[in-house]
Amino acid sequence: MLKHGDIWRAIDRLAEINGLSTSGLAREAGLDATTFNKSKRIAPDGKKRWPSTESLAKIMQATDTDFGDFLALVSKSPVMTRIPAIALADVGKKGKFDDKNQPVGPGWASAKVPGVEYADAFGVIVGKGLEPLYRSGDLLIVAPSAEIRKGDRVMALPATGDAQLKTFVKNIAGKVELAPLSGSGVGKVVSAKSIGMLAKIILIRPI
Repeated sequence: MLKHGDIWRAIDRLAEINGLSTSGLAREAGLDATTFNKSKRIAPDGKKRWPSTESLAKIMQATDTDFGDFLALVSKSPVMTRIPAIALADVGKKGKFDDKNQPVGPGWASAKVPGVEYADAFGVIVGKGLEPLYRSGDLLIVAPSAEIRKGDRVMALPATGDAQLKTFVKNIAGKVELAPLSGSGVGKVVSAKSIGMLAKIILIRPI
C-alpha cells in the first residue's frame, strides 16, 4: 500500500542521493522549484496532497532512476546506485583517476549496486588467482573515503604500479602496514607517501 508520507520521504531521499535539495530536484526535472515544498504537501484544510504521476516520472528521468528503484525508496529497501567500474588489472594504468582520485578517462563501465552511500565509491572487477576469497568476475565495491580499521580488506594503489588487494594492519608515523588478504602472514610496512590511494572494500557482488 502506498502511503502519503512514504511517497514524500522517497522524493526527499531521491533528492538527497543525487546531492540536491527538493527544490533543486524539481528544477533539474524541469518543474517549478516549489513543486515539492513541504508546505504544499498538506492543504490548508488538512487534506493530503499527492505528487502527480507526471512529476514523479520527470524526477525519475532526470535522475536516471528506474521505477523499481523509486519503489525501493518508498518501501525503504536498499537503494540501487550506479557506480563506475573497471577491471582490477586496469586500475593502476595511467589516466584512470584525477588528482582527487575520481575516476576519469576511457575504460570505465557502469555497475548497479545496492546500498552504497559513499559518493566516491567505485567497483573493481577481479580476475583469476584470488580464490577462494574471490572468484574471477566478482565485483568489489571500494570507497576511498570510508574509515579503515585493523583487519579491513582494502585496495591499495601505489603511486606507481598495479593495484593490490590487502588486509589493513595499521597506519602510524607516516607508514602503512598491509598484510596478505587472508590476514595471516607477515605484514609489509611501506611509506604512506608511496600509496596513491587506499580504499576500503565495502561490498562484494559475486558473479
